Amino acid sequence: MLASAEAATIIYDPKVPEEAMHVSLFHADNTKIYRMPFLSGHIEKIFLSQNLFKDVILRINDGENATKGFVDLLRRRRKYVNYYRILLSTTDSMRRPYLSKLVCRAALKVFRKPRFRKRLSELETL
Repeated sequence: MLASAEAATIIYDPKVPEEAMHVSLFHADNTKIYRMPFLSGHIEKIFLSQNLFKDVILRINDGENATKGFVDLLRRRRKYVNYYRILLSTTDSMRRPYLSKLVCRAALKVFRKPRFRKRLSELETL
């Protein structure tokens, strides 16, 4: 599908089955594929809410430094509260209390959200 394009970049959440299926259709030599797990289809929202869209476009087109630039941007999702909510629901559904504690502690370092404090106290009483 992308054979006539000079280059293409795809950013997707591998945890979303529809996105993972669509990405499999676009593998080509001229395609760079970046995974952003645990955003449950909210990739556009994080880019727009964190004012990252322009940075993403510029860094992806940076040639040989594109991957490093993207990884730097990927770290910024740690300032997005929904990222932690999705991680917490994932670790809870996997029944991994230790990982859930780590998520809560990391979230509380960045945000003062009662949800993470309450869940952490629940986990510590187990």
